[in-house]
Amino acid sequence: MKNNIINDKMNAFLRVRSYMRYSSVNQDDGFSIEYQSSEIEEFIKRHGMELTKAHVDMALTASKNIEKREAFFELVRDVQAGLVDVIVVYKMSRMFRNTRESEYYRDLFRKFNVRLVSATEYIDEETSSGRMTTSILSVIDQYQSEI
Repeated sequence: MKNNIINDKMNAFLRVRSYMRYSSVNQDDGFSIEYQSSEIEEFIKRHGMELTKAHVDMALTASKNIEKREAFFELVRDVQAGLVDVIVVYKMSRMFRNTRESEYYRDLFRKFNVRLVSATEYIDEETSSGRMTTSILSVIDQYQSEI
């Protein structure tokens, strides 16, 4: 059922969550929660899905002090409890800016058969080339965060 989320006729029955993060006023990158939310909602609607819950971390970095991201860890606990089928983010960098953490949590999501999808980056993590692309983008995101 989850192998091809974009074309799946059962999308209306998936338990879909979103995750949004806004760094801070000092790190304003134009990705406000409102903007991310509208893009995610449009993506979800376009693919015949329905959002069951939005997880939002405000004014928190994705590369430092990940343990302070309460909404992220609430989402992780829900994944581990079997309550999530799909997580939609605006961009992967909104969830991760650290390569090691990206790999760890993407592996965890796969372990629980949860599909992580970007509303703006079409990357199919079910394929080896999609996993490679996500890993390369993760390295670039970490580099940009560090500089």
